[in-house]
Amino acid sequence: IEIRFNNVVPGDDLGIVYENNRYTDADEYTAEVTGITNENYSLLGTPTKDWTITPKSVTVQGWYLDGMAVTGTTYNGMSHEMIAAPSGAMSGDNVTFVYANSDNDITSATNAGTYTARITGVNNSNYELSVSGEDGECTWTIAPAKLTVTFNNHGRLVYNGTQQTISATVAGIVAADVSKFNLESFNTTDTTASVSLAEGDDGTSVKLL
Repeated sequence: IEIRFNNVVPGDDLGIVYENNRYTDADEYTAEVTGITNENYSLLGTPTKDWTITPKSVTVQGWYLDGMAVTGTTYNGMSHEMIAAPSGAMSGDNVTFVYANSDNDITSATNAGTYTARITGVNNSNYELSVSGEDGECTWTIAPAKLTVTFNNHGRLVYNGTQQTISATVAGIVAADVSKFNLESFNTTDTTASVSLAEGDDGTSVKLL
């Protein structure tokens, strides 16, 4: 901000000495004229001027799950994160969103489920959030991993007077979860057999096909 004087004789060189008249960050300031460079003039009092740099508005450019513009993924035993990218920030500025953190507002999760990420603010005081309603939140999902069961026998056995069995192989279990599942039941009739799995600590994270 700059201040200009009246009553200066044409042709006179009059420099002005300021304080607090140059800033970059958003805030409220008070500029002050503390002196002049021409001894033929004197200041009447100490001129001041309140001035403001307001924060720049940012909006949501898009939501990204693990860096991709999608809202769903499949359980794989790893943590997944849903975040939004800001739009309107100046080049070179570090601007990220701040998110709600509660049982109903989750940006990072591992287990299968449906979650909601919600923006509450901006990490940089030079910017202000300019979103509302659906633009400021995103519902995202981690789908259960799908398991397949393959019976290892052809299914046709010949009576031999002893108990006979067939076995099954379960495919698709995430490596870290193998110990959390075990064969719970193996049901047979005269013509069919079926198998089910007991759920472990993360039982909601898999689905048996």
